[in-house]
Amino acid sequence: TAATALLILMFAERLGFTPFTGVVTGLVFGLATSAFVYAKYLFSEPLAGFLLLLAGYMLFAYRQEGGLGHLVIGGLAAGLAVLTRANNLFLLPVFGGYLLWILLKEAGSEAAQQEVKAPGASWRMVSGLIRPMLTFGIAVALSGAILLAYNGLRSGNPLQTGYDLTLFSTNILLGLYKLLLSPLRGFFIYS
Repeated sequence: TAATALLILMFAERLGFTPFTGVVTGLVFGLATSAFVYAKYLFSEPLAGFLLLLAGYMLFAYRQEGGLGHLVIGGLAAGLAVLTRANNLFLLPVFGGYLLWILLKEAGSEAAQQEVKAPGASWRMVSGLIRPMLTFGIAVALSGAILLAYNGLRSGNPLQTGYDLTLFSTNILLGLYKLLLSPLRGFFIYS
């Protein structure tokens, strides 16, 4: 939680805010949100939050400065966030889409600057898209391989996460019961 507050401070400064604003924002996060409560327990939420914010921070740093190192750290952080909490898998396309948007915007501005296209310029533009996406994807896949190996060792099936996915069965009444009334996860009883 303290590392997340520090990362919030760094992100605020990278966004152009003053150091004072960054410190206040980090303190508000650490002292005036549920992060203060979660900091006392070994739950996965504080680590997952840190890793997701780190992934976003590194992609933003790549947008400003470039450098494949940012993409490696960002990809590892996004992948480790999935390793920490499997439901973060649904956020990977968001990070990939953001990186693709950065790369397309960068490629568009480079193409606009070139008045006369040199031979092979389009190939350089395509490779300028593939290399960063591949770097980010390999870093994410490394964490994914760890998750698959862990699931395989734990349950014998690399795709078995340990979560009950019958919530999404074809029986709509059973699914509604689990979502609304189940003591394990129901909206009315559990929450």
